[in-house]
Order: sequence, then C-alpha cells, then structure tokens
Amino acid sequence: MEKQGVETQGKTIDDAITEALVKLNASYDEVDVEILSEGGFLKKARVLVTLKSKEKDIDGAKNLEIFPKVNTTRGMFERETPRDEVKKAEEAKEEIKEVKPRQNKNEKKTFEKKEFDIEYSAADAPVSKPKKEIVPTEFNPDAPKFVKTLEFTEKLFNMLTENVRVSSSATDREFIINVKGDDIGRLIGKNGLTMQAIQTLVSQIAINNANGEGRRVVLDIDGYKEQRDERAIAKAKSKAEYVRDSGRTYKFEPMNPRERAIIHTALQDEKGVKTYSVGKEPNRCLVIAPAD
Repeated sequence: MEKQGVETQGKTIDDAITEALVKLNASYDEVDVEILSEGGFLKKARVLVTLKSKEKDIDGAKNLEIFPKVNTTRGMFERETPRDEVKKAEEAKEEIKEVKPRQNKNEKKTFEKKEFDIEYSAADAPVSKPKKEIVPTEFNPDAPKFVKTLEFTEKLFNMLTENVRVSSSATDREFIINVKGDDIGRLIGKNGLTMQAIQTLVSQIAINNANGEGRRVVLDIDGYKEQRDERAIAKAKSKAEYVRDSGRTYKFEPMNPRERAIIHTALQDEKGVKTYSVGKEPNRCLVIAPAD
C-alpha cells in the first residue's frame, strides 16, 4: 500500500512539519518525517511527511497501551486532528488560570492595615540629642592661620604684578583678604574664575595653619566680590518683592555656596517670603518662594 505524504516548506523545519500535519489532518506520532533541506540564509526548510500504515499505528498503540477513540455511532476509528489537540491545550490553560490566577507584574500589591493594641510609655520614646550650637571663636588677627596666609598672599601677588596692597577684615564666619594694586583687574578673570583659582591656593595654605580656627578664607581682588555681593543682595530683594506681590516662586541661576549664603542671610528677615536651595553642586540654585 502506497503511503500518503506531502512535501512542505517553511522558515524552519518545525514550521514545515506543522504545515504538513495540517494538510494530512494527522498528529506527529502518526507520520514519518524526512528532512529534505534544513534551510538557511534566504532558503526555506523542506520536509517530506508521510502517514504511517494502519497496522503500524495499531501495533504502536498497543505497545504504548494507548488506543484511538472509537466512534460508536459510525463504527470506525475517530482520530484527533492537530487542531483538536491545540483546542484541548487551550482549554487546559483556561482551567489552570481558573484554579490559580497569575498576578499581573504591573499590578500593585495591596496590604491590609492591621491595628495592634500596644501602649507606649515615656521611657520608650526616642531621645533626640540637642544640637550643639556653633559659637564662633574670638577673632585673633595674630593667629598663625591668618598671619601666614597674609604673608603668602602678599608674596604671591608681588610676583604677579606691581604695587600690591594687601589688607584684611573678618566676620563671624570669614577671614577676608583684600588685594589692590596696579593692573590687578586681569587677575580676576572672566566671571572671577582666575580669582577663584588663586583663592583655592590661598585657602589651602590657611588650612595647613588653621590650629582649630574655623573661619574660612575669602580672597577679594580690587573689591570685585564686594561689588558682586552688593548687586546680588539688591537683585534678591527685588525678586523677593516680586514673589511677595505675585505669589510665584523665583529661581536664580546656579551659585556657589558662599553666594547662596549671602542671599539667605539678606532675606531671612523679609516678610512673606522664604528661601531654599535645590539641585546638586555645581548646579545648585537658590529659590525664593511665598512664605505660605
């Protein structure tokens, strides 16, 4: 008896076999598969699928103790097609879903809040340690930090330009070195960048001779920082009035910590507004907002 078979093609060998099973209306265990071509780049796979003989099917079914279903009304063997198998598999999946529904990954878990009857005593309350108040030390102009820093600054600027005059002043937090002289403006640089670099060097000398003195060293060339601070305070008070009248916030461009501290201090007594900083260094900005 000649075997019934079909030759099919597909992107993969499995695709070609599946197409043949559908055409033959048979399952995989009822056919013999011969691979004609495994396919490749721009080339499809080809297979020859033929039905097994009925005698072989029955013998195989007996050996496996699996028998095809018998249709008593028609008196003949009724075999399940691949489509029937797919349908049964889908039904099985639906049954599994009904038994144990799978949770959506995007679905947020909800937890019931439980109340517990627990009494706390004053002894159980966490104890917060009071913050230490920072009291500025009394300014001593003869401290090694300031004396050696002034000497170094004067020698440095005498090497860079002529007729240098160095003086100093102090606040609770800063030791300010004022430098003036002929043709000294060029040492300020664009937006004060050159002066900032020189201040970093001078500050390092001061740190090495600090001896517990907490004031930080600030370098000002030809009154540049003083004038810049005055302009910043005037602008801040103007913007504070704008925020108070409009009810909107105002955000400054990025500033260094010293400039932000100057504006915070200048506006701390302004009514109807508050100040705070946002962002990370070096792009941290100061914001003026309505007090409420």
